[in-house]
Amino acid sequence: MEDHIIVPIMEIDSNWMMHGFSSEQYAAKYCKHLLHIPVENIKKTLLNHKGLEIILCNKEEIEKEAWYIRLKRLSK
Repeated sequence: MEDHIIVPIMEIDSNWMMHGFSSEQYAAKYCKHLLHIPVENIKKTLLNHKGLEIILCNKEEIEKEAWYIRLKRLSK
């Protein structure tokens, strides 16, 4: 789906976390701090999709022991 963007994550601990963001700037800062992703890439994505839900999850069905961040547009 166009509303789902999967980005591989390498530096996440074994606990999965879920956070909802209404501000794309706050989400970008949070992701840069926690995931070490260039904030420019996050802002580009978030600015193109208003109201995103950011979910960190272990997607073992895609790649073993790899962590991903899933950006899903919030339905309103």
